[in-house]
Amino acid sequence: DDDLSEFRFLVTDGAHPEYRWMSGYSKVLERNEEEQPTNVMVIVQDIHEQKLQVLKVKESQAQLDLALSAASAGMWDWSPSTKEMHINDIWAQMLGYSKNELYIQYGAHEDMWKSLVDPSDFESVEAALAPHFAGERPDYKAEFRMKCKNGGWKWILSFGKVVARTGDKIERVVGLHLDIDESKAVSEIRTLKESLEETVRDSQTLEEALQRSLAKLCNHYLWPIGHVYMSRELNPSLLEPTNIWHVTEPSRVERFIASTKEHAFPIGEGMPGLTAQSGEVLWYQVSSLPVNTERSRIGMAEGIQTVVAFSVSLEMGRQIVFEMFHFDAVAPDPRQKEVIKYTGKALGEMLLRRLAADRVENERDRADRRLEWTPDPILVINRDRKILETIVAALGRFGNAR
Repeated sequence: DDDLSEFRFLVTDGAHPEYRWMSGYSKVLERNEEEQPTNVMVIVQDIHEQKLQVLKVKESQAQLDLALSAASAGMWDWSPSTKEMHINDIWAQMLGYSKNELYIQYGAHEDMWKSLVDPSDFESVEAALAPHFAGERPDYKAEFRMKCKNGGWKWILSFGKVVARTGDKIERVVGLHLDIDESKAVSEIRTLKESLEETVRDSQTLEEALQRSLAKLCNHYLWPIGHVYMSRELNPSLLEPTNIWHVTEPSRVERFIASTKEHAFPIGEGMPGLTAQSGEVLWYQVSSLPVNTERSRIGMAEGIQTVVAFSVSLEMGRQIVFEMFHFDAVAPDPRQKEVIKYTGKALGEMLLRRLAADRVENERDRADRRLEWTPDPILVINRDRKILETIVAALGRFGNAR
């Protein structure tokens, strides 16, 4: 029996007639026997200015949404005092979710953000927020990892600003999220590559280079166990276990280490052999490995749940397989696999250069020894007939012309 509507009404007062927004409220007060209205109350209110403001805000919001979409920016609006939080679609899509999925799971609550931030990064996030909340910095900015729907992690750049406070009480903070995962991956590859290159260059032997490289990789990715399989020149198709290990808690995997020492794998067999054959980064839950060996069964019995492995090719068909193991069920991380892939390729090139340099040095040492002990006079002369090297016998035979 009542109705509320908005409409534009032509107002002719003054020199310039115009259509103005009105709000109309009507209510039937009386009806006849045929239920037809006989007495109706109508209230009309001029809402033109308010309506224009609403339309302006909607237009601004549409423009903002367009700008955020073009910039692939996720927007967030957070009230620390009430713990309420709102996001836009892009914020959720960055992590592989829809906005509705996150609202259903967490509600419009700050847990939607806090529970997805990597716990190891959260301390730095709070450290970035504190000076801004205290008024010591004009804005807030932080980089951290957030968990995606597929179980992987993505680097996010977050920045924002307090827009409402009551005394020391923070009422409202708004800001944006940007996906910086790709640029972080490039930076991570470059940093890790430089670190490994230094390691390989400073090592005295191939085995030392592999040992130190394995430790760097395990520490970087926080995998508690690592091992290296390697094929030899005489039989490059057989991957043999080595004494190259990285183990943070040896007592937890004594049987697994012992079993590894007893198991060599032809290319294409076992986890090491499959890795060398594929040339890819393989990542499995141990319980779902495509091969079931005594070694994998012992690993599971001692609590190993996840393995990731990659191979490095050397000369003469030789292969090196790096394995890393975890006691947790770590879901495959596409970004980490990509970083490992490029890092592994770079490491292989470094080792090949190192082996080539070692061969040159060895040949030089052998030549020097031959020159030192040979009884024959020898001169080393370049194309310009300049003497580069002599031995004592040559000086004695031809005189000290040098």
